[in-house]
This record gives sequence, structure tokens and C-alpha cells, in this order.
Amino acid sequence: PNEGQNDGPGIVVKVNLSTFTRVAALTFNESDRPGIGCAVIDASAGFAYFTNRFGAAIVVKVDLVNFTRVGALSLRPFGNSISAVIDPANGFAYFGAVDPVTGVVVKVDLSNFTQVDTAVLNSEVLFLCGVIDPAAGFAYFGTDSGSVVQVQLSNFGRVGTLTLNPGENIVLGSCIDQSNGFAYFGTGTSPGIIVKVRLANFTRIGALTLGEGQNLLCSAVIDAENGFAYFGTLTRPGIVVKVNLPKFGFEAALTLNAQEDMLECAVIDP
Repeated sequence: PNEGQNDGPGIVVKVNLSTFTRVAALTFNESDRPGIGCAVIDASAGFAYFTNRFGAAIVVKVDLVNFTRVGALSLRPFGNSISAVIDPANGFAYFGAVDPVTGVVVKVDLSNFTQVDTAVLNSEVLFLCGVIDPAAGFAYFGTDSGSVVQVQLSNFGRVGTLTLNPGENIVLGSCIDQSNGFAYFGTGTSPGIIVKVRLANFTRIGALTLGEGQNLLCSAVIDAENGFAYFGTLTRPGIVVKVNLPKFGFEAALTLNAQEDMLECAVIDP
């Protein structure tokens, strides 16, 4: 896995998982700044894609075999790309971005690293997280206004918006259980709330409010086979909350050490 820092230019750090040691670091060009907003990976093809955090949206392609910057793709005229999903089997990635009026999702062809289409949405402005269900043909993006937008991949258009309940504001983190047909969206509230959505009919079917201090659920990963999801908090120190999916209930919480703060991203190897 590769983790990018938030002030620019971005740096990607490669970690050896077998020894849990730092192997190398790749610093992006000054033109790629500032920072890193989000990342997706196509492990079978050997590439990862990183966006800058602010300003004009840029996607940087990294060759994982030799750990080098291959090139950059400007998503002009859009900016603030901090959410992305990838469909490696069909060769596309989708980046949430912003134009001056509304949010957009930009479709990128990975085979030739070009921008091929743009889905212009309604009043939803900032996409903070996303999940994808390639088999069903949909992607879902959480917004800063407390809603989830469904995008159809085949004709690349907005299908609809699910507005969450009052108080379920700022959808920061998300994960998807494709096999069982659910997605889970964490809110940027205090305490954090996890909203469960049934994908078949795109409806909210429940919410789990966490405990005191378990706030601002920015990162999320899922182990659907074993029935758990894990949400990381934007707190000092950070907290990892374990959720029992069949019961849709709180399972446990792990408070990290001092200075292990602000859990902005996560990966999982179930």
C-alpha cells in the first residue's frame, strides 16, 4: 500500500508488509501539488493513481513495479478531487471533483490514461468518499451535504440522490458489501453515525450512533466474509471502531497511542 501526505508536493511511501518496514518514497513534481487527496490501485496491472488535494484536479499515475511517476492527467477545468473509485476489470477509474457550480464525476480510461466522460450532477458539490459495484453497474459518492449520489456506469449519468436523516451530515467514509447488497456510510458528526443503505432499491434502512469521542468517521474498510467493518476517526488520538455487520451493532473500539491522530485513510487484507 502507498500512503500520501496532505501538504505538497505529495509523497507516496512504499511499505513492505511482510516486515512492516519503509522501503522507499516517491516525491511528486511541483506541478502535481498540493498534497494527495485520494488514491486507487490496479494491482493486477501494476499501477496506482493519486489525485492532488486542492486546486485544479490532477491524477498522477505511478508504476508500482519500479515505483516511478509515469505521468499526470489534468482533469481541467475541475478541482478538489478527494474521492475516487476504480473498476480494474473494465479499465476505468472515476474521480469526484468540483466545478464552480456543482459536483462532477470524471471517468478516466486507464488503458490510455485519458479523460473520456464527465457526469455533471445537481446541487451536490463536494464528494468526500465513494464506493463502486461494477457487477451491478453503479458507483455511489458521499457528499458534504449529507447525501449519497448514485451514478450509473453504463450511460454515465446520475440516477438519484439519497438524502440522509437530519443530523447525519457530511458523509466522510464509506465501504461496500457487494455480495450482500449493502453499503455503509460514516458521517462527519460528533458522535459519528454509520448509515446502512440497501443497494437494490437505494434506501436507508438503519443507522448506528457511536459512543462519546468516536467522531468524524473519515476512513472505512470492510471484511464482509467475516461480517465486520472498521471505521477510523478524525480525532486525537485516532480511534478504530469495529462494527458487527449481521447485527449492525457496535463490537469494539481501539484507541491508538498519542500522536497517532486523524485516521484519514485505511486499507485491509482480510
